[in-house]
Order: sequence, then C-alpha cells, then structure tokens
Amino acid sequence: ITLYPASAVKAGQIVNPNIEPLQEDINEPEFMITDRRGNKIKITPVASYDIQARVAVSRNYPNYFSVVELEDILTNDMALVWGKFADKNIMKKIKFSHQWTYSGFSYRNESLNQELGLDYLLKHFSSNHPVAANKNIDHALRRVKKYDRIRMKGYLIDLEIPGLSPIKTSLVRTDNWIPGQGNTGGSEFIYVTELQIEDRIYR
Repeated sequence: ITLYPASAVKAGQIVNPNIEPLQEDINEPEFMITDRRGNKIKITPVASYDIQARVAVSRNYPNYFSVVELEDILTNDMALVWGKFADKNIMKKIKFSHQWTYSGFSYRNESLNQELGLDYLLKHFSSNHPVAANKNIDHALRRVKKYDRIRMKGYLIDLEIPGLSPIKTSLVRTDNWIPGQGNTGGSEFIYVTELQIEDRIYR
C-alpha cells in the first residue's frame, strides 16, 4: 500500500455541494510546470474555478492503463456531481463508470426521470482532470474517495505537451468529450491550488 501523507488545516466552512460551480474569465500569464518524467508542460489559465461537489468516481494516476500523454501530469480523474444530484440517495440509484479518461453514468430506476430528469443529471455531472499545484495537494487528491464532499479552487487550464496537439479544457458543464473524436474539450482540466475534503483544507 502506498501512503500519501498530506498536511491540512481545519476548515471554517463545510463543503456545500448544493451550489453551482463558480467560474470567471481571467487574464493570467502562461507558465511552465514539470511532469513526473521531467518534461516541460505549458499551462494556460483560461478561467478561475471553484467547484463544490460530491465525488462519484476517483481514479489515480498512474493507473491500470497507460494514457501516455496524461499519466505523468495528472493526479487523478474525478467524476463530480452537485446540486440535487449530490444527494447520496440519488447517487445510489446510479451506475457510474470510468474508462480511459472518460466518465459517465446510467440508471434503470425510472423514478429518477420524475425526480430530477436526465437533462438535470447531465447538467450536474462533470468529468474532471486535476493537476496539483504542489505535492501536498497531489497527495490529498489521491486520498479522495467516492461520496466525499470536496471543494477545488484554482484555474481551468489548457495544456501544451511536446509532440502532441494542444489539450483544451471545457468551459461549460453541458458538453461531452466523445471517445474516438479527439479532444473536443468535454472535460474540465483544473490546476488545483486549494483542495477541501469534508472539513480539511489542503494548500
């Protein structure tokens, strides 16, 4: 078992997954980071981002499969839900899935169509790819598990990895990254500068 110690402080406020993510346009300079193999990656912040949600899926990198262009820079893949979707009684009626970098969900309980409806569920579900701003946050992200209430603050980012096409973040919660159609921007790539898990804050 690999242990990932991370230092934290007590949070003054609890995570509130009932509210919508906060996003604002910004004009921040590009910067470079180094991935786990020593490669230089250019990061372009495109919006500030603050999401409070409940975790539906979390898969750490390196993973059981190889995603060559991403596994040395991302900490994990996370599917997040918020609003009424974050109710654990609702989540338990849903089958969440994750394959490669794609997350999704399905259900057979028809009562969900009356309770919330598919359109609502789709608009309160997102596939996220966090890039930790430091090792402490990286270690904390690796401890996230299903049903945790979390808050991530930072930036939505575009990435440029040598030898690959630019990777674009999503800027809305209503699009999809469709397998086989390349990078269409359907996932949130987040440079995480602060993470809260339940009542603990990691910086």
